[in-house]
Amino acid sequence: MYRELLPSPQFAGLVECYWTREAANAPASQLILPDGCVDILFRCDHGQAAELMVVGLMTTARETLTPAGTSYFGVRFRPGAAVAFLPEAPELADVIEPLRNDRLFESFALAGTAEARATAFETLLQPKELAPMHSFSERHRRRVCKDRTEISPKQLERILRFRRATELLHGKVPGDWAAFALHAGYYDQSHWIAECKEFSGLTPGRFFQSLQPRTALHSGT
Repeated sequence: MYRELLPSPQFAGLVECYWTREAANAPASQLILPDGCVDILFRCDHGQAAELMVVGLMTTARETLTPAGTSYFGVRFRPGAAVAFLPEAPELADVIEPLRNDRLFESFALAGTAEARATAFETLLQPKELAPMHSFSERHRRRVCKDRTEISPKQLERILRFRRATELLHGKVPGDWAAFALHAGYYDQSHWIAECKEFSGLTPGRFFQSLQPRTALHSGT
């Protein structure tokens, strides 16, 4: 079970969404895909607060198993925005580690709903202002992207293009993979195949099949 909540207008430029995921009665397996984002995760085991974590920007897919009785509340930052709250975010590419913030952990533990946790987050953490990366010159944008994410603008653009492609795939069987590749922004079918293999570990056909019995989610979800 997965759902998303929108941030308040004040935080909309920095937080893409808040989200919840729960495996109530049985373990749940997910293929987590790179999406250019950094997430804060709050985990509960059978209703009891267990752990606060940070998931760094992912560059490859990751298979996860959520045990029965486990639930997550997440804060998904927009690409390049996590440094407004987590100065160490650029150092966490492909890393999941504990986040030591007692006030945030306690606030999430006391809040009884996802909505209340979203409010607690926005109340506790006041972000520093960040200018959007598209407002910079190309040279400055490359430097800012590296500073905020630890990857190059080109690599981030590749990840975001793959994310858009996977969103186009959900619930739709491509009748023509070559046409799909062009529609998704790739040069040709071979370009799409190579990118799909790199970011999901699967060929496009097998990747599409993996979306059917289970949900392939983006990082943090």
